[in-house]
Amino acid sequence: PSDINAVAVQGNGSSLQVRQGAGVITVGVAGRGLKNISSATLGIFSGTVVTNNDKAASLTFTIPSGAEVGPQTLTLETPLGVVEKEEAITISKITVSNTGDDPTGKGTPDKPFKTMNFAVSQAGSGDTVRLLNGTYHEASGEVFPFTFPSGVALTLEGESETRTVI
Repeated sequence: PSDINAVAVQGNGSSLQVRQGAGVITVGVAGRGLKNISSATLGIFSGTVVTNNDKAASLTFTIPSGAEVGPQTLTLETPLGVVEKEEAITISKITVSNTGDDPTGKGTPDKPFKTMNFAVSQAGSGDTVRLLNGTYHEASGEVFPFTFPSGVALTLEGESETRTVI
């Protein structure tokens, strides 16, 4: 039978988190019986098989703005049957922390952006930008007055009412 031993998101190091609106991601899969995958899904998202052999596959998926957050099951259909990996990848809200990094962050809880200005510029309609506890002000890199992108309906939320300060 087919099985999945490991999953990795290209360019994400060991992280299996991707943010809403991440766009096209490449997912590497290791296992056995992976030759001739006929379909690949990540939650509700259909994927494309880039390469595969008996022990490995490379797949692409598009994670749109407004994607439902939470763990996603990876499902592969092979000539040997259907194989699933529950909680293979987690889609997160676009995450910001004043200890994060705008140029190298991924906007995920484990690799957050630094400023809400940058996070909002990466957001699309239906996304949620989540500010982790901290103070967001000019000294931390924020630019005021703050402007939301025209035509983009998104949610801005704080981790807590008392410890997330703008």
